[in-house]
Amino acid sequence: MRYVLIPGTDLMPSAICMGGGPLCTENDDRAIGALLDTFYEKGGTFIDSANIYGKWLPSGKNVCDINIGRWLRSRGVREKVVVTSKGGHPPLSKMAEPRLKKDDVRADLDESLRALGSDCIDLYYLHRDDPSIPVEYVIDYLRDFVKEGKIRYFATSNWKAPRIRMAQEYARKSGKQGFSANQLLWSFAVPDMSKAPYPMMVSMDAESKRYHIDSGLAAIGYESQAKGFFQKQVKKEAVPLPRYIEAMYGSEENVSRCHRAEKLAQALGTSLADITLGYVLNQPFASFAVIGSHSPEQLTVSLAAADMRLTPEQIAYLEGNGDWREAVR
Repeated sequence: MRYVLIPGTDLMPSAICMGGGPLCTENDDRAIGALLDTFYEKGGTFIDSANIYGKWLPSGKNVCDINIGRWLRSRGVREKVVVTSKGGHPPLSKMAEPRLKKDDVRADLDESLRALGSDCIDLYYLHRDDPSIPVEYVIDYLRDFVKEGKIRYFATSNWKAPRIRMAQEYARKSGKQGFSANQLLWSFAVPDMSKAPYPMMVSMDAESKRYHIDSGLAAIGYESQAKGFFQKQVKKEAVPLPRYIEAMYGSEENVSRCHRAEKLAQALGTSLADITLGYVLNQPFASFAVIGSHSPEQLTVSLAAADMRLTPEQIAYLEGNGDWREAVR
């Protein structure tokens, strides 16, 4: 397992982060335990959650936070894992309605702390942005939460580069703590964001990538495996792609990317999964991949990609901008 320092912090979690999606189940402690045990035993120390995860289930509770908290307590590993959660997500009944006022985020934070059974969250994300709210106001109340001991570091999720830049500039000029990371939709595939299932989602585009390169801000990719697009694309003739995956990822560009990834995987004697996840993990800035494996077997395959090393020439080839001979030299 590879471990990566989040710049400007003392957090050095595993490059692969366990996503909260598979942890959103009720009354299935054994399955949750099997997933998290496998993740931890193979070196995983980064777990992703959010206050909203699981609130669509019958109980209406933040089930993901609750399940993670129960596992942490039962295994006694809280101090060995970087625990995250998110607040400020819109109401499920009004997904396009921003919800980023201090009182809203505080309510989510306090509820997550209770569920996790922890006094403090290592890395706390703002789940969505509200461009109508000044960044100064946001940075100031997040700093208050740090002073209160409820969070150690804070980060963005689904924020665009110009807003992050504004916030970081304010934090720098005022001598205050700024954002430590940015979580966004990011994989080897290029998504069609017009087909995104939820409003206010933000992907890694050219502007965002340039900002991460220039600033060194850590990037954490969710849907880092493009919902299995590349593995499903290889089997497309036998099993058609699900409609929502076809709509968001089924472009000719991504089909070409799949062919290049297969070719490179064959040349390097590795798997397609290693190449596509390795793309996210081998960037000129600190990068992490959130995975959504639903079984210990799937998880084991994905975790192997943590040690995949790709050169800048191989990254360029995968993107369609490089020479094959340079990629395999």
